[in-house]
Amino acid sequence: EVDPMKCMGCRQCISMCQFGAIFYSSVSGRVWIDPARCFGCGLCRVPCPTGAIAMKDRSAVAAASGSW
Repeated sequence: EVDPMKCMGCRQCISMCQFGAIFYSSVSGRVWIDPARCFGCGLCRVPCPTGAIAMKDRSAVAAASGSW
């Protein structure tokens, strides 16, 4: 999940996602992650300069719970 208070919209995480699960919103100026597409590898956290991305257990996310 992305903490919207920490995300500065640099979009460096998008290129790290091999599953196409991270999107940029021009309205909010922040990124968001589609939990149904996210495989939970955590690579997107590496380039984030503010530490805005945190991993959550899939069972705690309604959109991803029960997926694969």
